[in-house]
Amino acid sequence: MTELETIACITRVVLFSDERAFERIVRAYEQPLRQFLLHQTDGNDDLTDDLAQETFIRAWQQLHSFRRASQFQTWLFSIAYHLYMDDCRRRQAHPIVDIALLAEEPNDDEDEDADENREQWVHRALSRIPEPARTCLSLFYMHDMSAAEVAKITGLTENNVRQIIFRNKTKLKQLLITTQDENQ
Repeated sequence: MTELETIACITRVVLFSDERAFERIVRAYEQPLRQFLLHQTDGNDDLTDDLAQETFIRAWQQLHSFRRASQFQTWLFSIAYHLYMDDCRRRQAHPIVDIALLAEEPNDDEDEDADENREQWVHRALSRIPEPARTCLSLFYMHDMSAAEVAKITGLTENNVRQIIFRNKTKLKQLLITTQDENQ
């Protein structure tokens, strides 16, 4: 769905409470939203489903407040990110991110054990990087969002996002080397 089609659907929802238009929005954005949330929840399908559902409920309730200051997907991901962080605070859990964030693409020649070992050491390295850095890295690298879009989602300034990504990318590389050495 193009951004123009999305805006047309949003207009129908806001003006006429058009449920079909909102269903089109959900169908168009459900997969990217679930992928983002899966990265945040370390693949927890149940939590991802709950957060995605709550995100769309909030979007329905707050659609009238969407002002096109950013793309709709950025606005939607912002709702999801804040719901995720609220859930982490409620559970007093540390935010998590997909362990495949910076892992190499699996090679068909490699066996499953090698992939599993690589995921374990990447996970250990990422677990040492605090929030919001993990979210910034995830959105920037896994969802190909710009620093400006990441800033809108996380509530950070664009310069902060760039600095966080730069500093933590280097830190993550060092941690990956350290944790890989620990595994050998």
